[in-house]
Parts: sequence; C-alpha cells; structure tokens
Amino acid sequence: MQQKEHTRPRVDFHYSDRCVLNRMKPKHLVLAVIVGVAITLVTGLIPNTPPMLVGAIHYGYPFPWLFKMIVGPEYFPWVTDTGNLLVDMILWSIIAGVVLFAFSRKR
Repeated sequence: MQQKEHTRPRVDFHYSDRCVLNRMKPKHLVLAVIVGVAITLVTGLIPNTPPMLVGAIHYGYPFPWLFKMIVGPEYFPWVTDTGNLLVDMILWSIIAGVVLFAFSRKR
C-alpha cells in the first residue's frame, strides 16, 4: 500500500502585496499629506522653547522649525529651519496616514 505525500499548497507572497501603501487608496494618501502639512503649520503656533534657553522663542512640534529672535534681531526676527519643517511634515503625514488607514480598515 502506497502512502500519499502530503504537500502544502504553495502561497506566493510578493513584497507589493504586503506593502501598506499599495493597499491604501490614492485619495487617502493625498489626504494624509494635506492633513500632515496642516497639522505642521498649526503646530507653528505652539511655543516649544526648551527651558533655560534665552534669546529666541521656538515654535513647532515635535521639532521646532520656527524661531523668533528676541535678543538683537537685526531686521526680521523670524527664522525658519526648513529641515525640521520637512521632517515635521513627513512625521505628521505618516501619523495621519496610519490613522486614515486604520479608520478605512474598520469600515
């Protein structure tokens, strides 16, 4: 009597099948970027000055990207850090994308 071989069905997983961005709708990606930029600009209204720092007021959260020079501003007291601004936009866009993805999966 011959025994049957037990074979498992072959399942091919491609990287593109597992990537979250491929499962999100383009509308959600655009909305996540818009919400991320909006949150970043709104956090520019929140002072985020480290304690014991004198001479400037920092604005932006979590990374300060807008500074108002208090001590000796030459002409224009506002200074921006574009690196921190871009990092904040990317960070808040990722957070907004995760929230949108979670809410869209719940439905």
